[in-house]
Amino acid sequence: MKNTGFGATALVALVGSLSLNGSPALAGHPQHGSSNLKPVPPSPAPPAPPALPAPMPASPTPQKLFGSFVYVYSFLDIREGEYSSKVLDQFDADLSARMSAFGVNSKILRYNKTKTSTDEFFAEKRGYGAESREVPVMQTVAGNLSDERAVSARFRLIVFPQSYTLMGAWRYYDIRFVLMDALTNRRVMDYVYSGKHMVVMKNSENAAARSKKIIDKLFEQFKLAGLV
Repeated sequence: MKNTGFGATALVALVGSLSLNGSPALAGHPQHGSSNLKPVPPSPAPPAPPALPAPMPASPTPQKLFGSFVYVYSFLDIREGEYSSKVLDQFDADLSARMSAFGVNSKILRYNKTKTSTDEFFAEKRGYGAESREVPVMQTVAGNLSDERAVSARFRLIVFPQSYTLMGAWRYYDIRFVLMDALTNRRVMDYVYSGKHMVVMKNSENAAARSKKIIDKLFEQFKLAGLV
């Protein structure tokens, strides 16, 4: 009942390159118009430009999240109709608070507040029919790198609704959490939370309990990975 997941195995690093090409030296040519003039000797070649210094390697990925800034990209709002805005607001507030409790600064960017247009990933919902939607995860990150750098983010956490299944009053869903080194794009942790709950009326949902259950499991994984 799950879809194929995140798509690509990793986000693509944006690598720039610079090359210097020296122009060839111009050789002198014989001067014409007077028989007693000799050819002008070639001008000496200009000195080669100094070699560019090697790029500074990124510092090793910190072993702990403590003291770092984590930039969170939440794509849960592409399923806002299923999760409800109440649950999503609670999740954002609880995730920020839990990060802060572990000495981690964070900022959350919701996908629906961005203006990305290139489609690269799929989220899938199944019920009595089938529906799929393309979600541009990598393009969203690439378009936001300037803000990551402005806040000196060392880690990037992508929160993606991998699947959502409706069966009567029951909701079954998988949420994928991918933690990355924001400087090297190295994947540090990849975890899929599988949850379920029954909904009678959306207004009766216990947003705090649902949010806490998801975040508790996420931080259990952080602990198992030695990150907190």
